[in-house]
This record gives sequence, structure tokens and C-alpha cells, in this order.
Amino acid sequence: MFRALARPANALPILLAFLAGGALLLASLGSSGVLFLPRHAEEPAAPTAVELAAALHRVGLSPERLAAAGLTANETSALVRDAAAHLDGERFQALKQADAAVREASRDVQRLERLARSGRAAGNDLGDLTTARATLAAAESTLGSALGAFYEAAAGGLAGPKAARLATLRANAGWDLPVQYLAASRSEAEWVALRDALASLRICERLGEDPHHGCTTLVAQADADSSVANAKAALDANIAAVTGAFDAAAGM
Repeated sequence: MFRALARPANALPILLAFLAGGALLLASLGSSGVLFLPRHAEEPAAPTAVELAAALHRVGLSPERLAAAGLTANETSALVRDAAAHLDGERFQALKQADAAVREASRDVQRLERLARSGRAAGNDLGDLTTARATLAAAESTLGSALGAFYEAAAGGLAGPKAARLATLRANAGWDLPVQYLAASRSEAEWVALRDALASLRICERLGEDPHHGCTTLVAQADADSSVANAKAALDANIAAVTGAFDAAAGM
């Protein structure tokens, strides 16, 4: 009977190992008694479908412009997939940080410029303004590089006339006119005249008045331009299919 109650020969090593494990466990506890386990850094989140679509719009790759450039539904799907592959979590985070840096630098420049204009600049304010402008220029350059890389990743697979038309539409986007008019190159004076003529026609239509003959003639001449006419025809023919492909590829 007493022999049955005797400890096994290997009980002591097991007991020592158990005590050592307990000591390690206690050492890993914080003062609150909570066990702290190693934390792995979270990966930056990739853009949502809406954020991806917004980024594409931002660099001039909206469905409307893709359609006006003559892209097919399949080409649009491939473009959006390439854009999504490029804009992973790290690049999307870097893009947001670049945006924030431009906003912050811009606020600093505006504040210091107001002080300079008002005559209330003092001390190092004027020197700070020079530094702030340099900081803003650097931030804008970083942001521009990120957006340019995104555009190239998305549209780099295109070649020939379609790529050229997209580039022209993007270059002229600052004039904020109906997309077909962005397909042609103009001098600044010609852009201003066309913008004003289109605005006049809209106002006359809204008021039920006869449009000015000069404005009508100018817009008709713009519509007759082959680049504009081709872009309008492509837009009308492709917009439904391209929009559907864009939304599906983006996950909308």
C-alpha cells in the first residue's frame, strides 16, 4: 500500500518545470494583473470601394472621361483592377498623409500671408512665411508624385489614341467644362471665351431668352471640332457600359 503512494522518480523535474513556467507567467503580468501578449502592428487598411472610386475620379479617371476617351467595358475593368492593386493599404495611407501635409502647410502659408498683408507681421514672421512656402511646395510635390504614380499604375496599360485622349482630358480638367470640350487643346483666351459662351447659353435657356448669336456661333464651332465631336460620340455610346464596368470592378 505504501509502495503505491510513493512518488515517481521523475516527479521532481516536472514540479520544477511547472514552477518555472509559473514564474514566467507572473513576470509577464502588468501591475493590474493582466497578461500582456505581444502585439503585432496592424496593416494599414486598403481603400474602400467608395474611396477607390474617389481616387480614380481625382486623377481624371472617372467613368465619364473613360467613356469619352473611347475605352471599352473590358478596358475599364482592367484599369480599375490595376488601380486597386496599386493603391494598397500602405500607399493609401501615404496618400492621406500627403493630403494632410498639404492642408497643414497651406494653412500656415495663408495665416502668415494674412499677417504680411495686414502689416502685423513681426519678428520672424516674414522669414517663417518663406519657410512655409517652401514646405508647402515640397508637400505638393510629394502629393503630386503619389497621384501621378497612381494614374500611371491605373492607365499605364493603355496605349495609342486612347491613352493620348485620356491624357488630354486630364490636362484640361481645370477648366471644368463638359467633358467633350476637354478633348481639344486651346489657348487660355479660347478657353475663357468658350466657358463664357456656354455659361451664357445656360442662362438664356433658364430664363427663356434667345441666346446671343456670338455665343451660339462659338459653341457650334467648338462642337464641330473633330476631337470634341469624337469625344461626344464616344461618351454617348460607351457611358452606360463603362459606368457598369467601373462600379463592378471597384466593388460598388
